[in-house]
Amino acid sequence: MRKLILSLAVMMALTGCSLQDVSVENSDSSSQEANNVNEADDSDGTAEESGNSDDAEDFQLNIRPEIGERFVAQYMVESGGYLTVDSAEIFDNLNDAGIEESQLQPYSLLTPDGEVIERYNEITHEGVTYDKSTGDMINGWRIAKIHLTFENESAISLVNDTYGTEEEEYADDIFSVGSLNLCNTDNNYMVTEMNYLCYELIYFSLEGSVDYIDETNHCLFQCPVGEKVEFDLAYIFCCDPEYLYFSTSSGNKSDIMVDLKLGGDS
Repeated sequence: MRKLILSLAVMMALTGCSLQDVSVENSDSSSQEANNVNEADDSDGTAEESGNSDDAEDFQLNIRPEIGERFVAQYMVESGGYLTVDSAEIFDNLNDAGIEESQLQPYSLLTPDGEVIERYNEITHEGVTYDKSTGDMINGWRIAKIHLTFENESAISLVNDTYGTEEEEYADDIFSVGSLNLCNTDNNYMVTEMNYLCYELIYFSLEGSVDYIDETNHCLFQCPVGEKVEFDLAYIFCCDPEYLYFSTSSGNKSDIMVDLKLGGDS
C-alpha cells in the first residue's frame, strides 16, 4: 500500500511549473509530510501542509531551502526525518576529493574489472570521464561533494517500500540515500517538462555501514530515533556549476531542491 500511495503522490506532483513558481496539489490524506503539500508561496518556495504534523502545529514545507536550513527528508521518510545540506565543494581529481577507487559506487566510474566507464556528456559529447593513472576527471567532468546531516526525530522510514523483501525487512531506523540526486537546472537539458537532468552518484561515505538484504544496494545507513548522522555524497557532473541543485527526488521541480551556490567554483 505504501508503494502505491508514494507512486500516486509522485504522479500527482507532475503539474506544469517553473523552478521558482511551484504549485502542488494532493488530495491524499496520508500522514506523509512530503506528499501533503497543497499550496505554495511563489515568493519563497514555501508550501503549507494540509495534514496533521507530528508537533500538532501547521507544518511549513519549504521546497527551496538554503544551505544550512533543515528540511523534510522527502521520499526517505513518511514523517519525522529531516536533512540539512551543510556544505558543497567541487573537485577535479578523485584523490583531492578524498575518495579512493575502492570506495566508488558500483558502475559509477569503473566496471568491476577496473575499466573506466564511458558516459555521455551533454555538453562536449565525450564519453570517458576519468583518468585512472592520475585520478583526474577529464572531458569536462568534475566532482561535486556534498556534506549532509540527517536527523531522526520520530522518523518512519520508507526503505522497506523499495529495498525490503517479503521474507525480510530492514529495521525502522534504517534509511536510504537512493532517492537523493544532484541536478542540472539548465532548462536546455531537461529530461521532461518537469524533471531536470540528474547526475551519477559515485560515492556515499556510509556505504557498507548496514548489512544489506540485497547485496546490490549500497545506499543504506542507520540513525536511531533522537540522533543525527552526518555523511558525504559525491556526484560527477559536466555543467556550469551555477546550475547545480541538490534534489530529494529525480529532479522534479515540484519537490525539494537546494541551490548549492557553486557558481563561483570554476
